[in-house]
Amino acid sequence: MNNLLMNNLLVSSLLINLKLYFVTACAQCSSISRKDRLSELPEPILLHILSFLPMRYVVRTTILSKRWRHLWTIVQELDFGSEGFFPYQNYVDFVNRTMLRRGTYKIRRLRLDLYINGSSRKDYDGWILYAARNSVEELFLDFNADCFYWLPPPCVYCNSSLKALRMLSCRLIPDMQISWNLLKKLTLWFSVLWDESIHNIMVGAPKLEFFELFSCWDYNDPTFDSPSLRVLIVSEYESVDYELDEYDKGSVMRIPAPNVQSLNLSGSFYRSVFW
Repeated sequence: MNNLLMNNLLVSSLLINLKLYFVTACAQCSSISRKDRLSELPEPILLHILSFLPMRYVVRTTILSKRWRHLWTIVQELDFGSEGFFPYQNYVDFVNRTMLRRGTYKIRRLRLDLYINGSSRKDYDGWILYAARNSVEELFLDFNADCFYWLPPPCVYCNSSLKALRMLSCRLIPDMQISWNLLKKLTLWFSVLWDESIHNIMVGAPKLEFFELFSCWDYNDPTFDSPSLRVLIVSEYESVDYELDEYDKGSVMRIPAPNVQSLNLSGSFYRSVFW
């Protein structure tokens, strides 16, 4: 069990135990107050507590009292981890029900665990469109590592509210125009993208400061030339069978970004690098 999940469970347990402590009446001691002190906390504090929990626990707080019945619907940090859902269709159904009941409140952060199958593609696209329409600022799309053929819907490529985007196991369309006016952090893992895709990112994300590629492939001569770029991480761990002859100088990675402060290149590099 990873540390994040353990922390979520501890916070959830603490929240419920506190509630039980404050609300449960002491039948033996009539002098003990039954006042619900936890529910009297200011709403921003309660929402901050809920922001640390996976949505499966956030939704459960509706049973605590009338004060909590609708509080979960305005939580802006939505962590839809798939842990504890089996079969996976139960997870899909849970996300659909939760988004439907939640309405149109703003989303600051959304994380989804996604597994490609024939019955879920329309659900995935619907979830992402829902987030885009509710001005999501941080979007984390964690696909199963074997699903690199997933194509993000158009609302991912053109989004004026995104500030951080992480996509695992996706395939970027090379000729798709990108418009990420506020994006500062982009992370792509186990994904397929071409040189043109990287160029479109450099042009379409004018405020990009952090860019990470981890075990991505199909690009050959990438150029990272965004003037706003501060941190660049490229990790290539795919095995490469590449032999140079006297006429073939190989692939080239160019990094003419003038303001890069941190550069991390690692893995099975076979290309020349010019910075």
